[in-house]
Amino acid sequence: MRRECTIVETKEWAEKQFMSQMLRSLDKTVWGANDCGSWYADERGVITALMPYSLVSYWSKTRKPDFNLLNMY
Repeated sequence: MRRECTIVETKEWAEKQFMSQMLRSLDKTVWGANDCGSWYADERGVITALMPYSLVSYWSKTRKPDFNLLNMY
């Protein structure tokens, strides 16, 4: 915001790291079970529409993001 940016682009390595961590955490939930038959799963069976973290956790991490962090979770 200080730089008046209108677009933020995610680095491919950062997205891969985030998704890897999220999917590892999601595996510990019912949504991560291969046989749960979730409509959140894509054609590969990968859940990408849910987060395994609480809403409060999401809120606190997105309220004032630190764009210098390499690892949010």
